[in-house]
Amino acid sequence: MHSPQSQEVVARFYTALIYLINSGQIPSRNWYCKQYGIVQGHLSRVEKNNASKIFDIGWMTPMITDFEISAHWLMTGRGEMVFKSPPKGTRITVENVAEVVNKVADAIRKK
Repeated sequence: MHSPQSQEVVARFYTALIYLINSGQIPSRNWYCKQYGIVQGHLSRVEKNNASKIFDIGWMTPMITDFEISAHWLMTGRGEMVFKSPPKGTRITVENVAEVVNKVADAIRKK
């Protein structure tokens, strides 16, 4: 993991991890490691040296699947860090999906 782009992905991972802790979604880094089978020493080592080759891209998967961190943002740095789900009880319709797709397309065109 020596490329600048890879190091930026690692840095965004830690930004998201800190966000999850500060927002109260997870209690600690230790909890995240235990919950998702990450060796805490590896997490700490990579944080000190984000060019370390021991970073596992799988560490990001729970952020995406369980905490609505945007995969697009993690990988590219573009868009919002947190994917906003519709409020509970919102009915998903073709019109809703089309509206979201159009907003994303507009945001991409602006960049």
